[in-house]
Amino acid sequence: MNWRLVKWIGLGAPALFAIIFAGWIITLPPAPSFATAPPIAKEEAEATIAALKPPKRQRPLIAIIGINDATETTDYLMPYGILRRADVADVVTLATNPGPMSLFPVLKVEPQATTADFDAQHPDGADYVIVPAMSRDDDPSALQWIRSQAAKGAIVIGVCAGAKVVGDAGLLHGKRRQRTGIR
Repeated sequence: MNWRLVKWIGLGAPALFAIIFAGWIITLPPAPSFATAPPIAKEEAEATIAALKPPKRQRPLIAIIGINDATETTDYLMPYGILRRADVADVVTLATNPGPMSLFPVLKVEPQATTADFDAQHPDGADYVIVPAMSRDDDPSALQWIRSQAAKGAIVIGVCAGAKVVGDAGLLHGKRRQRTGIR
């Protein structure tokens, strides 16, 4: 075999591949820009607040509860971040005990208050309680606090496996699952 031909093929094949690859890259759409999100229109915020219909106060009070040892990170922080950004309610992060919370899998955060602190500040309870997935769905203090908030008229919302915690608090007994058609 002619060594010159082998050398040209050896140099030409990678160059041809590079030209094809570069052409493909050029045809891709531009990356989206990550600019700051536009502010929420006043009318939209007011309509959202009206739809939440807080029974106890002018502006809804939403409590997000977690246990100190391994509450699911996204279930705990995402509702907080979204609701705070929307600025349609007063949102409080809670833990059952004082001190930092270990969020699953590796994050530690300091909640804004304990459930006892919250009860002292808001004896009439929250309008809404968000229950994320927790490492233990049978934590007695979390279950008791969730039951007490429901008894005070709070709407309790389970996120992901937090629905099992809501069930273990006894709030789903006698309820039937509604079929949504979503599979």
